[in-house]
Amino acid sequence: MKLLLENWKRYITESMDLANAATDARMAAEDNEEDPKFAVKEVLRDAGYSIIGMGQGRAIIELDNDKVAKIAYNDNGIQQNKQESVVWNQTNSDLLIPVLESDKLGHYIVVPYAKICGEECEEQIDMKMGAIKKLLAGVGTQSLIDIYNISNWGIHDGQVKLIDYGS
Repeated sequence: MKLLLENWKRYITESMDLANAATDARMAAEDNEEDPKFAVKEVLRDAGYSIIGMGQGRAIIELDNDKVAKIAYNDNGIQQNKQESVVWNQTNSDLLIPVLESDKLGHYIVVPYAKICGEECEEQIDMKMGAIKKLLAGVGTQSLIDIYNISNWGIHDGQVKLIDYGS
């Protein structure tokens, strides 16, 4: 029982911290229109997070050895987080990195840590491309452009999976 309560407290604290980090990141991006990515990086680093990637609307931060969070810092990032959460909840496909946690507003999602693919994954990606296209089109994903970017693929649980499907 004690372990259950400790885990619940940690979950609530982590969720609150991520929501605060997302709010701070968004405010920093809005306040620094010339270089929003730089401002977001500074805010997240000051909060003690290790940034492992930046996109057009999200910063990827390391939570521990097993999980990362995708923090939205603009409307595009919020839409990406919402889309990944919806797609995951509708499919639970082993072709996709699972969404472990999300807030309903799209400010952040938590996913397992995955090693980014390189050229060594190209053959496996090519074999999965048709199934991914069908899967994403089946849930109404408008743009499939991101599936062709090799940096959006990774290795999780020994399998090549699409790790960014929030286009």
